[in-house]
Amino acid sequence: MPSPSIAYRLHKADILNRIEVRNASQLDWMIAVRMRVTGHDQRAITQALKENASQGREAENRNWTNYAERTAEAVFGPRGDREHDRNTQRTEAWARVEGREHAHERQVHLSQRRAVPERGRETLR
Repeated sequence: MPSPSIAYRLHKADILNRIEVRNASQLDWMIAVRMRVTGHDQRAITQALKENASQGREAENRNWTNYAERTAEAVFGPRGDREHDRNTQRTEAWARVEGREHAHERQVHLSQRRAVPERGRETLR
Protein backbone atom coordinates (compact mmCIF):
# COMPACT_ATOMS: atom_id res chain seq x y z
CA MET A 1 0.00 0.00 0.00
CA PRO A 2 1.46 3.41 -0.85
CA SER A 3 2.03 5.98 1.86
CA PRO A 4 -1.09 7.93 2.78
CA SER A 5 0.40 11.09 1.30
CA ILE A 6 1.13 9.43 -2.03
CA ALA A 7 -2.33 7.84 -2.11
CA TYR A 8 -3.88 11.27 -1.46
CA ARG A 9 -1.97 12.87 -4.34
CA LEU A 10 -2.73 10.01 -6.74
CA HIS A 11 -6.46 10.17 -6.00
CA LYS A 12 -6.46 13.96 -6.26
CA ALA A 13 -4.86 13.80 -9.71
CA ASP A 14 -7.28 11.09 -10.83
CA ILE A 15 -10.34 13.01 -9.68
CA LEU A 16 -9.19 16.28 -11.22
CA ASN A 17 -8.46 14.50 -14.52
CA ARG A 18 -12.06 13.27 -14.57
CA ILE A 19 -14.13 16.18 -13.25
CA GLU A 20 -13.87 19.81 -12.24
CA VAL A 21 -14.11 20.26 -8.50
CA ARG A 22 -14.38 23.87 -7.38
CA ASN A 23 -14.73 23.22 -3.66
CA ALA A 24 -11.43 22.07 -2.16
CA SER A 25 -13.13 20.62 0.93
CA GLN A 26 -15.40 18.53 -1.29
CA LEU A 27 -12.31 17.28 -3.13
CA ASP A 28 -10.73 16.30 0.20
CA TRP A 29 -13.92 14.43 1.11
CA MET A 30 -13.88 12.53 -2.19
CA ILE A 31 -10.24 11.59 -1.67
CA ALA A 32 -10.87 10.49 1.93
CA VAL A 33 -13.79 8.28 0.81
CA ARG A 34 -11.63 6.67 -1.87
CA MET A 35 -8.86 6.06 0.64
CA ARG A 36 -11.28 4.44 3.06
CA VAL A 37 -12.71 2.25 0.31
CA THR A 38 -9.21 1.09 -0.63
CA GLY A 39 -8.40 0.12 2.94
CA HIS A 40 -6.67 3.09 4.55
CA ASP A 41 -7.61 3.55 8.19
CA GLN A 42 -8.70 6.75 9.90
CA ARG A 43 -5.20 7.54 11.15
CA ALA A 44 -3.71 7.23 7.63
CA ILE A 45 -6.41 9.46 6.15
CA THR A 46 -5.84 12.05 8.88
CA GLN A 47 -2.12 11.98 8.12
CA ALA A 48 -2.70 12.39 4.38
CA LEU A 49 -5.03 15.34 4.93
CA LYS A 50 -2.63 16.99 7.39
CA GLU A 51 0.21 16.71 4.91
CA ASN A 52 -1.65 17.70 1.74
CA ALA A 53 -4.96 19.50 2.22
CA SER A 54 -3.46 22.94 2.85
CA GLN A 55 -1.37 22.93 -0.33
CA GLY A 56 -2.60 25.67 -2.63
CA ARG A 57 -4.99 26.88 0.08
CA GLU A 58 -2.69 29.13 2.04
CA ALA A 59 -5.25 31.96 1.95
CA GLU A 60 -7.66 29.85 4.03
CA ASN A 61 -7.24 30.65 7.69
CA ARG A 62 -7.78 27.15 9.13
CA ASN A 63 -6.45 24.92 11.81
CA TRP A 64 -5.37 22.22 9.32
CA THR A 65 -4.75 19.59 11.97
CA ASN A 66 -8.28 20.02 13.29
CA TYR A 67 -9.66 20.02 9.71
CA ALA A 68 -7.83 16.76 8.92
CA GLU A 69 -9.01 15.07 12.10
CA ARG A 70 -12.65 16.15 11.64
CA THR A 71 -12.72 15.12 7.98
CA ALA A 72 -11.19 11.70 8.68
CA GLU A 73 -13.55 11.19 11.61
CA ALA A 74 -16.53 12.06 9.41
CA VAL A 75 -15.45 9.66 6.65
CA PHE A 76 -15.70 6.88 9.24
CA GLY A 77 -19.02 8.20 10.57
CA PRO A 78 -22.58 7.57 9.30
CA ARG A 79 -22.23 9.63 6.10
CA GLY A 80 -18.88 8.04 5.39
CA ASP A 81 -20.37 4.58 5.97
CA ARG A 82 -23.04 5.31 3.34
CA GLU A 83 -20.43 6.63 0.87
CA HIS A 84 -18.24 3.59 1.54
CA ASP A 85 -21.11 1.16 0.97
CA ARG A 86 -22.15 2.93 -2.25
CA ASN A 87 -18.62 2.75 -3.61
CA THR A 88 -17.34 -0.72 -2.68
CA GLN A 89 -17.71 -1.82 -6.31
CA ARG A 90 -15.01 0.76 -7.15
CA THR A 91 -12.43 -0.73 -4.77
CA GLU A 92 -10.40 -2.42 -7.50
CA ALA A 93 -10.36 0.63 -9.79
CA TRP A 94 -9.38 2.97 -6.97
CA ALA A 95 -6.69 0.56 -5.75
CA ARG A 96 -5.23 0.66 -9.28
CA VAL A 97 -5.11 4.47 -9.00
CA GLU A 98 -2.78 3.82 -6.05
CA GLY A 99 -0.73 1.46 -8.20
CA ARG A 100 -1.86 -1.76 -6.56
CA GLU A 101 -4.26 -4.64 -6.97
CA HIS A 102 -6.61 -4.87 -4.03
CA ALA A 103 -7.90 -8.39 -4.82
CA HIS A 104 -4.35 -9.76 -4.95
CA GLU A 105 -3.42 -8.06 -1.67
CA ARG A 106 -6.55 -9.41 0.01
CA GLN A 107 -5.74 -12.93 -1.21
CA VAL A 108 -2.15 -12.69 0.06
CA HIS A 109 -3.40 -11.38 3.41
CA LEU A 110 -5.86 -14.27 3.73
CA SER A 111 -3.23 -16.86 2.87
CA GLN A 112 -0.85 -15.36 5.43
CA ARG A 113 -3.56 -15.52 8.09
CA ARG A 114 -4.13 -19.19 7.35
CA ALA A 115 -0.40 -19.90 7.58
CA VAL A 116 -0.24 -18.60 11.15
CA PRO A 117 -1.20 -21.38 13.56
CA GLU A 118 -4.06 -20.55 15.85
CA ARG A 119 -3.38 -20.60 19.54
CA GLY A 120 -5.52 -23.03 21.39
CA ARG A 121 -6.29 -22.97 25.03
CA GLU A 122 -3.85 -24.94 27.04
CA THR A 123 -5.40 -27.22 29.55
CA LEU A 124 -4.16 -27.03 33.08
CA ARG A 125 -3.30 -30.30 34.75
